[in-house]
Amino acid sequence: MVNLEPDSNMLWIHIIMAFSFFPLAILIMRRFSIDLHFQDVSLEINKTLMIDNVPREVCRNDADLRRHFEEAFPDSTIADIRFAYNVNKLLSINTSLQERNRLRNYF
Repeated sequence: MVNLEPDSNMLWIHIIMAFSFFPLAILIMRRFSIDLHFQDVSLEINKTLMIDNVPREVCRNDADLRRHFEEAFPDSTIADIRFAYNVNKLLSINTSLQERNRLRNYF
C-alpha cells in the first residue's frame, strides 16, 4: 500500500476486500467452534491451605497447630485440620488444579 498513489482505485479494492473478509472470518470461526465444549470446573478447595515440611512431633497433636494458627491469624477461622503423610497424589491434583486455573484465566 505504500507504493500506491493516494487517489488510486487499488485502495478501494483493498478496503472492500478487508471489509468482506472480516464477516467471512467470523463465519469460519463460528463454524469450527461449534464442536468445542468448555466445562466450568467448580473449585471446592479454594480456601485450603497446604503446608509442607511440618515435623511429625507437631503433627501428633492438632490442638497445638490449631492454637498456633489462631494466634498468628486471629481474623481467620479454622474449619478443619488434616494431616497427610503421602502427598504425591495431592501434589499432582494441586498441580492440575493450578494449571486449570491458569487456562481458565487465559481463555
